[in-house]
Amino acid sequence: MATRGSVLLDVVAAMAIALAGLTLVLGTISTLGRVTMRQAERVHAIIEQRNADAKDRAVAFPAR
Repeated sequence: MATRGSVLLDVVAAMAIALAGLTLVLGTISTLGRVTMRQAERVHAIIEQRNADAKDRAVAFPAR
């Protein structure tokens, strides 16, 4: 039969494992979010540059 102390120790150990797992999951989500934001910023910068280039071409070579 498990003593009260060993049951408490098991509960504390289970909580520590659960907390470690939660920390790992949240850290992974946070990292993926940062990577996704960086990629979105790069794509946005590329699109803005292409739009600026297109406007420059339109000014340099106006349609007749």
